Amino acid sequence: MLTTPIQSRRTRARFTLASALAGTASALLLALPSAALAQEECGAAPATPGTVTCTPAGNPYPNGVTYIAPPADLTIVLEDGVRIDTTGGFNLGLLAVGDNAFTIDGGTNTLITSDSFGVLVSNNTDPISVTLDRIVTNGTNNFGLIVSSSEGAITTSTNAITTSGADADGISASTDTGAITIRSGSVTTSGENATGIDANSDAGNLNITSGTIRTSGVGGGGFSGGAVGILAQTGGTGTVTVNSTTIDTAGTDAFGIRAVSNTGAVSVTSGTIGTTGLNADGITVTTAGTATINGGAITTTGANADGIVASGVTGANINFTSISTTGANANGVLVPAGVQFFGPRATATTTVNGGSVSTVGATSDGVRAIAGTDTATVNVTGDITTQGANSRGIFATGPMGVAVTNGGTISTAGVTSNGVDASSTTGPVNVTVNNVTTTGNGSRAVVVNATTGNATATVNGAVRTTGTTADALTVTSGGNSVVNVGANGSFATTQGNSIVLNSLGSSTLNNAGTIANNANGFALVAIGGPITINNSGNLSSDIVLTAGADRINNSGTFTVGPNPDFGAGSDSFVNSGLILVGSGAAATVAPTFTGLETMTNSGTIDLRNGRAGDTLTLPGTYAGANGTLGLDVAFGAAPVADQLVIGGVASGATTIQLNQLAGAQPTLNSGIVLVRAATGSDANAFDLAGGSLTSGFVRLEVVFDPATGTYALTGAPSDSAFRTLNFNEGVRSLWLKSADTVSGQLRARRDALWTQGGGDVAGRTWLQMHGSVETRGGSRNFNSFGQSRLTNTGYEQDYFGGQIGFDISGGAGERGGFAFGVTGGYINSSMSFAGSSDRLSFDVINGGVYGSFTSGNVFINAIGKYDYFWAKTNMPGAGFQDDTNGGVYGARAEAGIRFGSDSFFVEPAASISYVKNDFDDLSLNGTTISFDDDDGLRGRAGGRIGGAFGIGGGAEAAVYVGGNYVHEFKGRDRVTFTSGGTSLDFTNNRIRDYGEATLGVTIAQSQGISGFIEGNYIRSFTDSNGTGSIDGAGGRAGIRLQF
Repeated sequence: MLTTPIQSRRTRARFTLASALAGTASALLLALPSAALAQEECGAAPATPGTVTCTPAGNPYPNGVTYIAPPADLTIVLEDGVRIDTTGGFNLGLLAVGDNAFTIDGGTNTLITSDSFGVLVSNNTDPISVTLDRIVTNGTNNFGLIVSSSEGAITTSTNAITTSGADADGISASTDTGAITIRSGSVTTSGENATGIDANSDAGNLNITSGTIRTSGVGGGGFSGGAVGILAQTGGTGTVTVNSTTIDTAGTDAFGIRAVSNTGAVSVTSGTIGTTGLNADGITVTTAGTATINGGAITTTGANADGIVASGVTGANINFTSISTTGANANGVLVPAGVQFFGPRATATTTVNGGSVSTVGATSDGVRAIAGTDTATVNVTGDITTQGANSRGIFATGPMGVAVTNGGTISTAGVTSNGVDASSTTGPVNVTVNNVTTTGNGSRAVVVNATTGNATATVNGAVRTTGTTADALTVTSGGNSVVNVGANGSFATTQGNSIVLNSLGSSTLNNAGTIANNANGFALVAIGGPITINNSGNLSSDIVLTAGADRINNSGTFTVGPNPDFGAGSDSFVNSGLILVGSGAAATVAPTFTGLETMTNSGTIDLRNGRAGDTLTLPGTYAGANGTLGLDVAFGAAPVADQLVIGGVASGATTIQLNQLAGAQPTLNSGIVLVRAATGSDANAFDLAGGSLTSGFVRLEVVFDPATGTYALTGAPSDSAFRTLNFNEGVRSLWLKSADTVSGQLRARRDALWTQGGGDVAGRTWLQMHGSVETRGGSRNFNSFGQSRLTNTGYEQDYFGGQIGFDISGGAGERGGFAFGVTGGYINSSMSFAGSSDRLSFDVINGGVYGSFTSGNVFINAIGKYDYFWAKTNMPGAGFQDDTNGGVYGARAEAGIRFGSDSFFVEPAASISYVKNDFDDLSLNGTTISFDDDDGLRGRAGGRIGGAFGIGGGAEAAVYVGGNYVHEFKGRDRVTFTSGGTSLDFTNNRIRDYGEATLGVTIAQSQGISGFIEGNYIRSFTDSNGTGSIDGAGGRAGIRLQF
């Protein structure tokens, strides 16, 4: 409640000798017989300063103790056990008046009981000191203790005072210029308008320390005032200091504490205060100086009963533990504005620090702090709750600046009841809040307004409004505006905007919390000067920005729902975090960053949400800074992918990360558009991680079309798929290897014919073991659907096996002979492809027939053979494994001439081999690889040079070296890749011509066992960049048994 600086029924309570005796009680006292008006009951007052002592022997002192106008300073001592009881009469308990100093000393085990004033002590200029134990009075206007001096200092100390009459104050002390010091234990009044302690001076300093004060008399109001707990008033430069423990009052105008000074400092420190009447503030301080309040737990229940009211022209400093008010117009804390004539004076600087505040009535702010000429500071660490209409949580204003901090929760329930409302005309405004909730219509959560200065709002908790036309946070500045949202900060409104920023200069939003989509408003509205948004938390695209050069720096998550509106101006978005598009949407979305001129991305733009077909449109330019673009893609007959649409040119580098949806697998295709940009964009602005993505036998790659500015995802055969071009070649090599073992056996027989002769017709069995390794070069440039790359299809193939045969042979002339036989064998072989872990393994068995005829120098050999193989395909690069089988058949013809003698020979020879094979199709994820039944035709021409010599026992040894030129006439195997209705044919490069060198030795004898051992090496004549080269080495060894 607002009151005038000094307003009390006790404007002055001076008790000079004449005025004291002019009162009702004194008048009655003068009318009594002399016995009733007994004076100097404890002995005559000495002529010089001295002491009189009242002993228990005079109990109960029925006429009281009275000393009027003693000749000198007087000390009245009440010994322990003294009882003064004037009940039933009109005498005061103790009366001392005069022009000299008084000291009353009765502070231990004394009791004064009266139906009039308990104690009255008064003089003009000298000090007064009163120390008493207990005082009890009955009746109207019968104060417990009255002390008055014009110029002298007053000091009182009491233990317990009780009054029961109307207007019967517990303690009343007054001076014109002297200081007043009051120390009290308990003070209890029960009559109407009966104040607990009343200290009043024109200019003296007041110092009051009290224990428990209880005033329970109802009534009050009007000029008479109410049953105030402590009333302390001084003028001039006098100061007021109040320290209280517990105060309870009841009745109209029954303040807990009211302290007033003209220009002096006022300080009030209280414990618990409770008031229950109309206009009964908990604490009220008024001064043109500095007001300081340190309040404890304060409770008021009446209308117009504020918890704390402070008005200090040079400053108000308020601290409290908790405040609760329940009446209308009952603020928790009120620092009022100045009133021109009568009423509170404007406070220059206001500082409020406190715990919790609760108000229930209408027009009852939690804290209302108004600074008249300087700054207002409010810091409430606890919770603030208001329930009435027009009841703000915190209202603070000051012309030179405002600072508001709340570490708890602010909650308002009434209409037009803002949670925080802070404003300044010329200074900066800084507001820091934790949790703020408003539920009334038109009740904004936080309002910050700096007319010409800068405005800053910091939100560290949840800010919520549920009323109509209620924004969560509004910041207005004639300078620059800043909003800081902490990690736990968030906003929600039912019908309003989450954040409104309006600045004449610039605005900055630093968000580390969550600013979500606003269904019935905007997450952010920026007006006036350009805004810079630094988002490290979660920010919705539900924003409307200014006509200036706005900028968003996103290192957190920018969640795209509604289209963001960047307004006019040259706007930019710099993303190092995550731009999330379509998350949680029920259908495909197509948002547009309206008005955005530049996007720079070093983070992630993510459209992946498990549904293909979303589109994000950026109307300006795009610059990738090693960022990422995440897209959903659904393959099938009509493939669909998310898409980024760029109105300007795209530059820099961005990696596309694909989320392949369940269903159809990637197929061969000419392109699914992932990004559209303006012509003139960089060809490499978008690419897959590593340049490609392999799915089975399909390799996905982004291909740029400069004519349309599109970046399309194409599907072409993968590297693993291209390696299958060599499968048929590897199968035919198996046949050739086992055929070479038969040719080697026939060479050994020719050597034996020259050294031993053909002999009689006989059967012979032979056995041969062999092993070799060959490396095939295969680097090749493939081009399909815009994918162009060099693929290494080379491989290494090893062969380990054995061959056995039986033939019937005999001589035909001196060095002639013939042989006809059958053969069979086994080979284990592996093809290991270069630069990968792809592998093709074989187990092969074969069977065939052969014949040889030698006449003189000429020989002719023929071989026919069929191979059956089991193949195991393991291609980790494609995620493919398969077991298959197939067959190979072929024939070889060989002819040559041998010149020389028994000890030396030269043998030119040539052969031709025809081989045909089949290989089952391979299928993976809808892609089929078909192999034509291809054939090979390989010719060999060369010769051997060797010599023979005897080694004893009729055995002969022949040592030789040889060389051949090998040419593949066919070998261009065709493979067809088919998927998604598209087929592509590719042909293998045949093996380039190569040379073959052999070195061997044959040991032959006419009877028994013959054998040979041979090594060979092959190498291409030209490399040609490795596209068809071959090199390798191997060896074989065999025996022949005649029987």
